[in-house]
Amino acid sequence: MLKDVYQWGTVVKEALSFLQRMVMESPERLPPEIAGLPPFATQQEALDYLRQLLKEMDDWIVVALWARFEGIIEACEVFHKRFRKALLKSLQSGKLGNDAKSRFPWLTDELCQQVRAVYAYRNWVAHGRSSPHPAVCSPEEAYELLAFVLSKL
Repeated sequence: MLKDVYQWGTVVKEALSFLQRMVMESPERLPPEIAGLPPFATQQEALDYLRQLLKEMDDWIVVALWARFEGIIEACEVFHKRFRKALLKSLQSGKLGNDAKSRFPWLTDELCQQVRAVYAYRNWVAHGRSSPHPAVCSPEEAYELLAFVLSKL
C-alpha cells in the first residue's frame, strides 16, 4: 500500500524527466499544447518549468507517503484505537509515550525522532514552506523509514 504511493511518485518523476529530455533534444516533436502546462515563449522557459516540477515532485511524494502511512495506521484494526493514536502521537512528536512504549516495544526514541523528521518535512511542504526550513527528506528516505515502521506492526 505504501509502496504504491512511492511507485506512483517514481513513475510521475520519470514521465517528467522524459518530457524534459524531449524538450531539450527535440522540442519540435512536442504538441503545441500539453494538458496542464502553460504555453512557453522559449525552450529554456519550458526546461526551467519542468526542472521546478521535478524538484517539487519529491516534496509532494513525501506528503503523499505520510498521508498513506497515517491512513494505514489509523485503519489497522489489530490495535485498539487508543494504541493507534498513541503510536501516531509518538511518531509525530518524536517522543515515545507510555502507551506506545508498552504496546510497541520495538519503538525507540531514536526511531520516533527519525519519523518526526519526516513528519516535520511533510508539514513544512503541506503548509506553505514557511520558515524555519526543516531538514530535507527525500522520498526514498521517507519510504524506507515509514515502510520499516509499518513492517513492525
